[in-house]
Amino acid sequence: MIRFSTVRAFAVAAAVAAGLAASGEPARSAPVPDDFSLPSGSTTIPFELVDNHVDLPVTINGKGPFHFIFDTGGANFIDSSLAKELGIRASGKGAIAGVGTGTAPIQFGRVETLQVGDATLHDQAFVVGPVRDGFGVSSGKPVDGLIGFEVLSRFVTTFDYGKNEIVLRAPGSTPPRGTTMPFVFNGTHVEIPCAVDTFAGRCTVDTGSRNALTVLSPFVAAHPSIVPPNATAIGADGFGIGGAALGRLGRTTLHIGEFTIPDVVTDLSTQTKGAFADPHVAANIGAGTWKRFAVTFDYANHMMTLAPNANYAARETYDRSGTFLIMRDGKIVVADVRPGTAAADAGLANGDVLTAVDDKDAPGMGLAAIRDVFRGPAGTVIALAFIAKDGSAKTAALRLRDYV
Repeated sequence: MIRFSTVRAFAVAAAVAAGLAASGEPARSAPVPDDFSLPSGSTTIPFELVDNHVDLPVTINGKGPFHFIFDTGGANFIDSSLAKELGIRASGKGAIAGVGTGTAPIQFGRVETLQVGDATLHDQAFVVGPVRDGFGVSSGKPVDGLIGFEVLSRFVTTFDYGKNEIVLRAPGSTPPRGTTMPFVFNGTHVEIPCAVDTFAGRCTVDTGSRNALTVLSPFVAAHPSIVPPNATAIGADGFGIGGAALGRLGRTTLHIGEFTIPDVVTDLSTQTKGAFADPHVAANIGAGTWKRFAVTFDYANHMMTLAPNANYAARETYDRSGTFLIMRDGKIVVADVRPGTAAADAGLANGDVLTAVDDKDAPGMGLAAIRDVFRGPAGTVIALAFIAKDGSAKTAALRLRDYV
């Protein structure tokens, strides 16, 4: 998730063109513009689900494809280095915040064509900033940019998690069958009624979040009984623009319209700054929940359609190591070790660099594959080799176990 409401834009005209109001608040939905084409009336694009992020092939100015995350909480956003490679002139000056407590510098630029499947958007404004460093380090695979509101506002869009497909349909198209529910916009963010356990509120719909559910810190403070007695210690539950997002983990019940989903692994945020400290939102519903459905958004009519898939009733599993890993400068780095977990018992610490996992070269395996290993069956013992912060080479036996 990216929160553009915190942008301090000094190039106001560019900011407005990028979907941001001059006041700093994201622009609300407007009539569908005529700056796009979809010759056949619909297009289907396969995607890869990487750490619960929808990774799409996207073409910019006829070049690519590049790896872009499709994020309902985001907007047109391209990495600074890629923009430079493509000759996209960046200007202006601003700052942007995300799930962490920090901010990152941004500029603004224009793209001649943005192509997703057979859909082409023309003369698009983009935010230019540190996508590869902000998202790529934690995604598991390279990330070159994001798309979000600008694409969603032009089409009727289905995230079909059961088939790993995005379907873009022409405006006015009838959505697939399912349960429909109205939504409102908070800036460019979709919000729906929801309840966590017995506490009602409004939730943000966020395909760009890896977690199933994040209860924002002010809502946790107002309803402390949401925190289950066996909630974990505080640790990193996400990573993006602004750094790590910290919180406890526990299981809660999520209510969305007619759907009740029990035992949802829930990030109980402890953030004091950033998107997850918003006092006006109860929770952020991420892809860990949406992957139970085919989700269709009709931005023009403020309607969302949910159709459960074969994974709807599955009990969610989670990492069993207690680490939060990132890739930095080609190295697999332990960004966080949650107290009271298998990783803490094995002696891992923040800043350690994994060199081997079960005798396989860790950087060669890649972040996504190592995370899959760390989600293995409880009781599995994994041999690790790593370089500690003091530079010494160490080994450890990591016995996976459930902690949430």
